Amino acid sequence: MSESHQPPDFAKHPQGGSHPQDGPRPQGTPGAPGPTPGGYPPYPNSGAAPVGGGYGPRLLSPADQRTWSVLGHLSWIATSWFGLLPLGALIVYLVFKDRGPFVRQQSAEALNFTISVTLYLIGAFMVATLLTVITLGFGVVTFFLPAAVGIAAVVFSIIAAVAAGQGQPYRYPLTIRFVR
Repeated sequence: MSESHQPPDFAKHPQGGSHPQDGPRPQGTPGAPGPTPGGYPPYPNSGAAPVGGGYGPRLLSPADQRTWSVLGHLSWIATSWFGLLPLGALIVYLVFKDRGPFVRQQSAEALNFTISVTLYLIGAFMVATLLTVITLGFGVVTFFLPAAVGIAAVVFSIIAAVAAGQGQPYRYPLTIRFVR
């Protein structure tokens, strides 16, 4: 039991640390992937990429990207019951935009479409209401306009969801591109 514990010799390692129990560490080359000089992983916020991956969000598999793209396209149908048309697509976009190129493009497309549909519905209701007031009630037949916009939106969303499920990008017609 006369084994003495000696503190590590900090002069052995260029970054001020020594791990004698680990043995020698490989020396990295600046700018090359792999371990940093001395073989130690970089510290968070040091500006260096960590060994074996990044600190950012992990990329989704192609199947997961397709799944979230389909949900982004169909999300407005669920949120429309609460009057929050773009909310579902906005959530999918914000959460998954950095997780893969396909889900980013398709969730941005779905978000642009839901914002555009919201604007078209507001415009259709305004036109129908104005025509009803001006014509002293005979313009009530123009309330088919918002219904037509809603039916077209459902059809285009289903087409987009099917295309996204097959891994094919889809661009909605008559959509204002707010988000890229």
